[in-house]
Amino acid sequence: MRELAPSLRTTIRTAPRPARSVLRSTARARAGPSVLSGPPASQWQRPPAMSIVNAATPRTGSTVIGDVLAQLGLGRPAEFLNKGVMGRAHDDVGLPRPGPGERRRRLFRRALLRDRWWVLHTIEPESLPEYLEAVTAHTTGPSGVFSLKLHWQQLQETNERYGFDPLMLPGPVRWVHCTRRDRVAQAVSFAKAIQTGQWQRRSDACAPVLAPTPTYRDEQIVHLYEHLGASDQWPQFFATHDIEPVTVVFEDLVEDFESTARQLLIELGLPQPSVPEPHLRRQSDDVDDEWIAEFRRRHPSMAADHD
Repeated sequence: MRELAPSLRTTIRTAPRPARSVLRSTARARAGPSVLSGPPASQWQRPPAMSIVNAATPRTGSTVIGDVLAQLGLGRPAEFLNKGVMGRAHDDVGLPRPGPGERRRRLFRRALLRDRWWVLHTIEPESLPEYLEAVTAHTTGPSGVFSLKLHWQQLQETNERYGFDPLMLPGPVRWVHCTRRDRVAQAVSFAKAIQTGQWQRRSDACAPVLAPTPTYRDEQIVHLYEHLGASDQWPQFFATHDIEPVTVVFEDLVEDFESTARQLLIELGLPQPSVPEPHLRRQSDDVDDEWIAEFRRRHPSMAADHD
């Protein structure tokens, strides 16, 4: 197995970390259904010929990009390094469960360190290679492409606990960086998703989903605005390690989805005759517009940074 370069380890471990409240909210919300249950994505029997890492930041359209890749058979992109997803790997992959003594030790750590609530359920560090092998075998697409969605804090946590490094992924690795110009709108969308628990909306949904009514909370939006600015370390990571990602800007995706998605596939070296319509639709509505206007009124200097 290829080893993590010292400079890469330093970049990952010294970068700012998200606040505990953000980690807890997003880890629970993004876990979703088991990604390893059900039939495999294809009958591909060899190691993947290529890996695509969707370097994501919350509320930038990264899930839509993953949906398009999945529809085209370019893997089954999901947050395989999400703590909740990994926690279910005991049953999905058949990995050994921690023994009683280890579970008691983890329970004690959980009581002392509230930001480590997930340690009760995660796989053992030595099981990571087996877990990654099972994930790639189950989700690689018919063209031999494996796809992974990865948030910065997931890279930090799995590197610290498991020694994970992107060099462990099979084949040449291509990076996609989803970003957003308007951080105010991004923070508002983030706050609304946390409050309602609605992180995505399918275009084929037959009826509206019942969710709590969101309330404008200025302190929360300010906190998320600052968190988004401090925690998006992907640009520095790419520059430090001479990685040239394919950048997808949320506003471009909204304005011209087909052209933006088509250009992404071309730059990945995977041109397609057509681009499928995403199964997800945009969640922004009048509530977002009202909150954005209110935030800009209260914090003109912060809003001006991204106008």
